Amino acid sequence: MNSVRISTVVKGEPQNVYGILREPERFPDFMPQIKKAVILWRLPPNRQISEWEVEIDGAVIRWKEEDTYDDEQHSIAFRVVEGDYRAEGHWSIERVRPSETRVTVEATFDWGLTNLDKFVGPVLEKKAKKNLGKMVAALRRNMWIGRIAVRG
Repeated sequence: MNSVRISTVVKGEPQNVYGILREPERFPDFMPQIKKAVILWRLPPNRQISEWEVEIDGAVIRWKEEDTYDDEQHSIAFRVVEGDYRAEGHWSIERVRPSETRVTVEATFDWGLTNLDKFVGPVLEKKAKKNLGKMVAALRRNMWIGRIAVRG
């Protein structure tokens, strides 16, 4: 298993940042590497299944994931339920100062390459870290300039 952790501070209150992260279907609007994020099913009380297409270094990766939302803690757990690899992790959101919020994403990946993992795993981990880093940077950049906001 390979692990990745990315953290940054964004402009906005925790509930607003969380509100944006609860709408992954908006991600392609401000995260260029995400080509598609579609909600397939909303499951009560706070779960959904989504389908993703992400371009990483010219290759399009597709998967379906289950997201579980904790509105009280402003956190999101996710796990890949269908795709070429397995992953799970979570987003956490916490206030650091008035109108500034720390966003952290942590994930573990299983590439399904048992015999090759020691050779290929570090390369794939680097690509996963790069992609998650781009997602967090796009969120940060767009929150600071006020380009994205919670839908009313």
